[in-house]
Amino acid sequence: MKRVIWIACALIAAGAHAEPIKRASQPALSPNGEQLVFSWQNDLWIASATGGEAKRLTVNPAADMMPRWSPDGTRIAFVSNRFGSNDVFSMRPDGTDIRRLSFDSSTEALYGFTPDGKRLVGHTGAWGRANIFSLPSSGGDLVRHSGHPLEMQFYPTVSKDGTKVAYCLGGSAGNWRNPNKSGTDTAEIWIGDLGAPITNNRNLTKDEFNDLFPMFAPDGTIVWSSNRSGAPNLWRMSTNGSGAKMLTKHTAGTLRWPNMSADGSAVAYEHDSEIYVLDTKTNQSRKLALEVPDDSVLNPILDVAISTGASDFAVSPDAKRAVVVVRGDLFLLPERGGTTRRLTKSLGVDFSPIWLDNKRILFVTGRNNRRELMTVDLEGNESPFYSFSGDASMPALSPDGKSLAFHADDNEIRVISVAGGVARKVASGSFPDPHQGSATFSWSPDSKWIVYADQTERATSIAAVELATGKKVPISRVAKGADLPRFLPNGKAVYYSSAEFGESDIVVVDLVPPDITFAEDDLDGIDVEKPKPGPVEVKIEPRGIEYRVRKITNGGASAVSASPDSRAIWGMVDGQLSAIPVSGGAATPVAGVTGGVRSIQIVGQKAYTVASGRPVALSLANGSVAPIGFNAQFTVDRKAEEIALFNEIWWAMDRIYYDPQHHGKNWDAIQAEYRALVPYVFDRQDFYALMNEMIEELDSSHLVVSAPAGAPPQANETTGFIGVEWDWSKLMNNGQYVVASVLPLSPADFPGTQLLPGDQVLAVEGETLSASKSFANLMKGTVGTRVRLKVSRAGKEMTVAVRPTSPAASTSMRYEEFVAARRAEVDRLSNGKLAYFHIQGMNGPSTDRLFREMRMYGEGKQGAIIDVRWNGGGNTANRILAALRVEPWLFRQFRSNPNLRITEEMFRGEAIEMPVALMTNQYSASNAEIFSEGFRRMKLGPIIGEATGGNVLTVAGLYPLWDGGGVQIPFIGIKTVTGEPLERIGRRVDHDVRYDPNAWNANRDNQLEVAVRELLKRTK
Repeated sequence: MKRVIWIACALIAAGAHAEPIKRASQPALSPNGEQLVFSWQNDLWIASATGGEAKRLTVNPAADMMPRWSPDGTRIAFVSNRFGSNDVFSMRPDGTDIRRLSFDSSTEALYGFTPDGKRLVGHTGAWGRANIFSLPSSGGDLVRHSGHPLEMQFYPTVSKDGTKVAYCLGGSAGNWRNPNKSGTDTAEIWIGDLGAPITNNRNLTKDEFNDLFPMFAPDGTIVWSSNRSGAPNLWRMSTNGSGAKMLTKHTAGTLRWPNMSADGSAVAYEHDSEIYVLDTKTNQSRKLALEVPDDSVLNPILDVAISTGASDFAVSPDAKRAVVVVRGDLFLLPERGGTTRRLTKSLGVDFSPIWLDNKRILFVTGRNNRRELMTVDLEGNESPFYSFSGDASMPALSPDGKSLAFHADDNEIRVISVAGGVARKVASGSFPDPHQGSATFSWSPDSKWIVYADQTERATSIAAVELATGKKVPISRVAKGADLPRFLPNGKAVYYSSAEFGESDIVVVDLVPPDITFAEDDLDGIDVEKPKPGPVEVKIEPRGIEYRVRKITNGGASAVSASPDSRAIWGMVDGQLSAIPVSGGAATPVAGVTGGVRSIQIVGQKAYTVASGRPVALSLANGSVAPIGFNAQFTVDRKAEEIALFNEIWWAMDRIYYDPQHHGKNWDAIQAEYRALVPYVFDRQDFYALMNEMIEELDSSHLVVSAPAGAPPQANETTGFIGVEWDWSKLMNNGQYVVASVLPLSPADFPGTQLLPGDQVLAVEGETLSASKSFANLMKGTVGTRVRLKVSRAGKEMTVAVRPTSPAASTSMRYEEFVAARRAEVDRLSNGKLAYFHIQGMNGPSTDRLFREMRMYGEGKQGAIIDVRWNGGGNTANRILAALRVEPWLFRQFRSNPNLRITEEMFRGEAIEMPVALMTNQYSASNAEIFSEGFRRMKLGPIIGEATGGNVLTVAGLYPLWDGGGVQIPFIGIKTVTGEPLERIGRRVDHDVRYDPNAWNANRDNQLEVAVRELLKRTK
């Protein structure tokens, strides 16, 4: 088990030396503008609004954030994940009397108080993706103020008279990370009348700039953040959207989390990694110098003890020693496991160990901002082996031990003698995988050939090159790509994994035709002595090789290695290492080896691999599996390692990112700017947050930095979900829990235990609902249990028993309710003429559901609406488009009904063959945007809704980092046939219809209404 020891230090005594800090966040000004509360090191601190030394207010191990002052200055509300999800708390300004105010198992973000101090406002994921809530400042249940389960409304602020609310609609609450963001998928500022729901909604910023963080000033104007000047700045406008005026004058960087003092004299905000305060009278900003005691709750040195998490394992030729790769370093240990010795101590990553002999290991290092080959002996003495101006990676030793092959950058394979010397190029092509940790070549068993996979225009080309002559022989051409091709140990075939036939399969290509045998051979060969087998010699017969390609699995399998006798291929089948006969047949599981197996090394009578982060040895004699234990103990300089991680992320982005020009940004300048900030990060989570800010500078989609898992929460409460929508106005104004609607198929919708609209819930398990005993509070820990509710129905009291489910289950229930309501509305508006299909994602399950629903709901219809709003993408756009474009070309006629004619494509089950219209919006991303482009290019019908956001690139999973984090990096760009990139250029619509919250409040989908109208024009 991996164990990382974080040594806590006592807080330094009063009067100790103070140092300026960076990375303080989410500042909040006191009502008189004299004090400032902010979040730093996951705690809340208070300081003078002019800067200086700060005092810590909270010390809980959880993350405390988003502080906001009450209007009278007597309380500070904040958000914390002390009980698992983000809940709202409050305390006195001196940090005492901390109270929990909310109890839902959802993520709340706090934005402020109402002017009278009676309620708090923010946004939550309790009812969908992001909806506005309010909450009594003394605690209670969240009240819902916006209603759409899939749209996003956030950052609400209430006017000084308490009648209006300004908020953001569209885009994302995290869009501030991208200072260059523009397009349809950006937030806009809206204003409406405060109620449950918000009514009379009006859009104030009808543009494609990034408009965020609205705040009502005392004079009734709205101050907000916008990048309309090029860089994010604070602006002011009237409540009708006119008279926009820029207040701050930043020319670059990010701006987030502004907060205005109650008197409107100042606005505190984050800019990059500093806190600023704007004087609203002079429009002058000053950067605050905030100081804290020169100490931290985290020790700068980590004592690390690791007994799992191995990424590679290599055994010496004499099978006496082994090297395990853990956390980016090489450790020596006995072959059977035991005491480890750290061989490499570089802050950069070291990996891919290969034993050149029993005393020398070759490995790849990333310590110099490129990949180089080095060697290390058993005492840890390192020597350079090979480097050049590019990257040398993924080395492989020839079976005779005389040569090394490796990838040079992403377009060459080179070979060099183990004794050193000059490396020569043996193959060139497109090899994107080496930078992502996967080789695309391997040696033949006689060390005379190298087989490799090269991406070409029509397919992945698998070929072998003869090293002595340079002759290239085609082996196979594979649609949808192939992983590492390898020779069988007997040299008679090449095998690889591919999803060419749908699911991943193991494919074998026989290099020569099988020997011809005759029945008479059994009789004639009785007295003939069989020749003894000689050395393996690879022979390839190109003629007819395309007919010798055979699939030996039926989906769900990927190759790992071949057995030494070449009779089986060890592969992963449904997460289990299994032996699959080369001749075909059922797979035999290898007991005790599951998950994450990528390669196998054969030494003597054992096979070695890493399974789920632990080395194991498999006996070839009896099939037994023995774990190989290790315990790597060492210390890490936390700050120094973060610089090394920063360099690794920079290298990966520099080498893998699809655009070598980085969207026209100065990547070197961005590197220098953010590298200078790394020493100021608090912990690893903060480091990865900074890295997210860095990569967002590229104004790119599909870029994500993921931090390693943090410490588990002290508690992880779950609130039972029953599926009712309260009459939110009655709950807010009267504290009454009156059922407004019941979610279909939810716990409150089961026959015999149903709640009905109009029911008033009075008590939960005998506890009367009140301000101090909110419904969410009383539903803690009730998932899967019987909960008895006291209910008043039509003047009579009764008990209704329900069995709550988890909040996570509500997501699918709300989605199904949304789809069913859209389908019913289309049926009503079209008088039964049109069908409706929503595609949740461009993936297999959603696509299969679409075709099934076409059969279920398409019968007798004259047209169909295809809805890809809020579809995040995937890879099935081409399959769906093929089903939409099919025109009848053949019919089948049945004797039982001569008038029944079924087209060939309908008979096969994947066709719609009727007029269609497409609905899309700003949240239709990636493959859903590709779908929109194909729909338009193929002239299938009208497109209604909002232009997409222009978020279209191809990724290949998470690039792993040695501390458990990772980076998702797009490596393929996508363009139309005319050369226009889809990235950053959204797919436009024929009928631009923006989401209207007023229509939604009236139970109308205004985009759907236009789609029905336009499609009816095209039906018979």
